[in-house]
Amino acid sequence: MTRNIIIPMRATEAERDQFHDLARANGHKNLSDWLRRMAYSATLSTGGSVSLEHELQETRRQLQAVGNNLNQIAHRLNSGATVDPGPVLADVQSAISDIQAVINSVRPRSYRGRRRDR
Repeated sequence: MTRNIIIPMRATEAERDQFHDLARANGHKNLSDWLRRMAYSATLSTGGSVSLEHELQETRRQLQAVGNNLNQIAHRLNSGATVDPGPVLADVQSAISDIQAVINSVRPRSYRGRRRDR
C-alpha cells in the first residue's frame, strides 16, 4: 500500500524527540509507523460498549477491596490469630487477570504476547 497523504501535526522539538525515542523504544521502524499504530489502538474499549475508564475504575475498586482484605489479615495475624489466605489470593489472581485483560484491550495487536522486560 502506498501512503501518499501527509497529515501535518505541530509539536515542540522536545516532543518530536520524545516521540522518536518512544517509537524506537517500542520497536517501530519510524515515527509514522508508531503514530499510525497509536491512532489505530486509540479505540479505548474492551469489546464494544464498556469504556476503558469504566474498566479501570472497576479494577481499582477490586484492588482496593483486596487491599482491605490484606489489611484485615495482617491485623489478625498481628493479634496472634490464624488466617486462611486462600480467598484473598483468589481475589488477587482475579484482579491480575482483569488488569491483563484491560492491558490487552488497549495494547496494539503487534505487542500482545511479547515478553516484557522488567
